[in-house]
Formats: sequence, C-alpha cells, structure tokens
Amino acid sequence: MVVAVKKYQIAYMATPKAACSSVKIALLQLMQGGGVPDLQDLHQMLPTMRFRQHRFRLYRDYWWFCVVRDPIRRLMSVYTDIVVGRKLLLTSPNLTTKDLGLAVSPDPDAFFQELGRYARHASVIKHHCLPAHVFTGPDL
Repeated sequence: MVVAVKKYQIAYMATPKAACSSVKIALLQLMQGGGVPDLQDLHQMLPTMRFRQHRFRLYRDYWWFCVVRDPIRRLMSVYTDIVVGRKLLLTSPNLTTKDLGLAVSPDPDAFFQELGRYARHASVIKHHCLPAHVFTGPDL
C-alpha cells in the first residue's frame, strides 16, 4: 500500500528492511500528530504491499518516494532482526511442523547458504528478501 500524507501530498512506497518502520513512524506522526504504535500495530495499520500501478495513480500529483538500501545490508538485516533479534523462525509453521532440515535458529552461514529454501518455506523471510522492485515497481 502507498502510505500517503494528504495534508502534505507525500506518498511513500515501503520496501522491507529499508528504513520501512522508521519512515512509517515518521509519516504516521505527520498524519496523526502524536504517539507511536508498537511495531506489529504499525505494520497492520500501514502494511507493506507489493507494487501495483493503480496504487500510484491515486497519488500522481503527490511527491512520492522510496528508500533504497544496499541489498547485502538489507539481507544482513533480515538475519540480524528477523532471525536473531525477533526469532520469528521459531514460530514459522513450516519450519516447526515439517522435517525440512532447516534450523529455526541458524547461524549466519547456514542461513545464507539456505536462504532460498528459507524464503520458500517461511513467508516472513520471503517477504523481507524479495527484490526491492517488487515493492517499488520497475521504474523508479
């Protein structure tokens, strides 16, 4: 979804692990003028969705932007935040109920060697590892 601040005619298309939460918090504060929800509530209120042309058409007169991050640093953030920090693989249904041979607490080498398999079997990994253009569109 496009995060739009009508008052200032600003539109933002989020990319996971590229300052997504920080920018959403800043824009939400512009929209609501106050408090910051917890991370889960923030992303439920302002979900990060894949690019669809019709979402941009509504805001063609706005100043719109995205944040671009070095892809290697973005993937490292998937590991350090999602796998190590929030331990979200521990609750991944496929990884906890199926014998896939994938650790729910992998070390960095194991995680990156099997990144494709983790993305196929854990939607939280797939969402955060998809290429930026999936969220921003093919033409910046």
